[in-house]
Amino acid sequence: MGRATPEARDRDAIAKTLQHDIDGARTGKGDAMKPAFHIARRNRK
Repeated sequence: MGRATPEARDRDAIAKTLQHDIDGARTGKGDAMKPAFHIARRNRK
């Protein structure tokens, strides 16, 4: 097996991010969605 293409890595990153939103909507827990937000946004006050 070779290395993943940039497109495959992008697709996987998008899917992982969206899964946080899906999990949060399914459970009704906003905390489940927090990892989907960019770290710079989390550190902003």
